[in-house]
Amino acid sequence: MKKLLYPIILFIIPLLSFGQEEHFIKVGGYAQFEVEAENIRIIIQITESKRDEYNKIRERSTEEILEETDMALKSLGYSTKDLIEVWPRNSSYSSRGKTNTYHLFVKNMEEAVQVRNISTKGFKASGFAYQFPDKIVVDNLRLSEEALADAQKRARFLSEKVNKKIGKIINVTDLSKNEYRPTKHGGESKVIIEYAINVTYELLD
Repeated sequence: MKKLLYPIILFIIPLLSFGQEEHFIKVGGYAQFEVEAENIRIIIQITESKRDEYNKIRERSTEEILEETDMALKSLGYSTKDLIEVWPRNSSYSSRGKTNTYHLFVKNMEEAVQVRNISTKGFKASGFAYQFPDKIVVDNLRLSEEALADAQKRARFLSEKVNKKIGKIINVTDLSKNEYRPTKHGGESKVIIEYAINVTYELLD
């Protein structure tokens, strides 16, 4: 008798689960918004050179290169005062001389290309990266309405596939945050941030 009872119980449990699942449907709802980059970060390297008579290289100090760089940047609306030295101080040395590394922030890619094209000897611009705000405060109320409408659309579509209708909302789980922190530096000028909720609806015949 015990051997027969065990398979019967295993058979009944899936039937009960299926019967319970027929009464509700759980779906996700989503809303998206774009965040534009604040500016573009450029890595600037200033490399001094030592006198080399054999290769006909004259000595150029960091101060001299920065002075010429300042003139070039001023023609673009910037100056060496806008250069932010990498901290902790990032200086490297080679047979050519010392290299100092800085960050410069410009408004758009057109300006970044102009900075890259500065031809001052000992100056190098590279490593373009879009920078986004540290924190983004969003209108969660508006996004929640959009996400709920999306969830309702999904639930209605799926319920019709099994010849049912959605009824009242049984439960809502808000997966959103009050503040979003996108990647601070990236290769795209915009990032997509997604607002998400889970909604459980009653299923009606």
